[in-house]
Amino acid sequence: MMRITCRTGLLLAMLTVFGWTARADDDNAANASSASVDRLQQMIDKRRDVELEMHKLRLELIKTDPDINRLHEKIMAMHKELQIKIDANPMMQQLIKKSEQLDREIKKSTADKK
Repeated sequence: MMRITCRTGLLLAMLTVFGWTARADDDNAANASSASVDRLQQMIDKRRDVELEMHKLRLELIKTDPDINRLHEKIMAMHKELQIKIDANPMMQQLIKKSEQLDREIKKSTADKK
């Protein structure tokens, strides 16, 4: 069974808009279109696999390469500093409080249903 992801659906829509899909009334064209969709899904799956390999390699490089590790630590420290400054903003504080209140209400609502 072929799985169509959101990304695949978007690509199919783009193909249709640009007129690259086969005519629906032509059986041969429909089969070709189905094969194109299958090939497209295979390429998307392969790309996802490559992206996962890249992610694993990034993590490994951060762990094993001292220069990359130091740079990563600096970036994480800067990210934390940025988060602290953003969260200190009064408007952000109000939104954080609203979010926390909603979380409590959701938790209470789901606990009541159990």
